[in-house]
Amino acid sequence: MQRKDIQLIYKVSELASFDIDSIIDYTTINFGVDAMIKYHASLEQCFETLANNPKIGQQSDFILEKYYRFNHQSYVIFYQILNTEILIVRVLHKSMDVDNHLK
Repeated sequence: MQRKDIQLIYKVSELASFDIDSIIDYTTINFGVDAMIKYHASLEQCFETLANNPKIGQQSDFILEKYYRFNHQSYVIFYQILNTEILIVRVLHKSMDVDNHLK
């Protein structure tokens, strides 16, 4: 009998929520409301994809133990795989200094 993997849910940390709000503000100001709505939807879809396939990200133990990273357009999503969920820890622009924002 094949074992069906349990689907995880995703949760967003307070810092990641702040990151997402900043991304939304920036996108709205620079590209308009329609672009912001599309980008926000693409982030949510990406989080769902990570919840359904949590190991598709790259392990990033060199940053912090048990962290994963996944590239999404111009951003890098940092997350942890927990028992029944993944925790979105940060959503940082790829040009940002990771050490200053994660440690």
